[in-house]
Amino acid sequence: MNRMQGKVAVVTGGALRVGRATALLLAREGAAVAVLDIEDEAGEAAVGEIKQAGGNARYWHLDVSQEEDVTRVFGEIRAQFGRVDVLVNNANVGGPDSPTDTVTEAQWDSVMAINVKGVLFCTK
Repeated sequence: MNRMQGKVAVVTGGALRVGRATALLLAREGAAVAVLDIEDEAGEAAVGEIKQAGGNARYWHLDVSQEEDVTRVFGEIRAQFGRVDVLVNNANVGGPDSPTDTVTEAQWDSVMAINVKGVLFCTK
């Protein structure tokens, strides 16, 4: 259908599950896809699958909670693909698997850094 032909899409958390499926779909629709994740092997595999199907993609290792790294990687994406048309803020983590009254501040801060701050940093 090529609804994304000529577009550049960035998918955070793009190596596994919903993120991977989203990256593959965007590529099938014609987008060049930047797959961002901390799961390097799975991220490279997703890019390999896109390329094998004739798509254009590249993997970047990125922890979205690190603003300087986000700025650097998005600069590299723009340098390679020329622009960003679509951003899928999919990177996320679940909270600790424990009763709420036992969750530490450090555990909570980690969840917020990825699930909230990461969205802000990537959207900027």
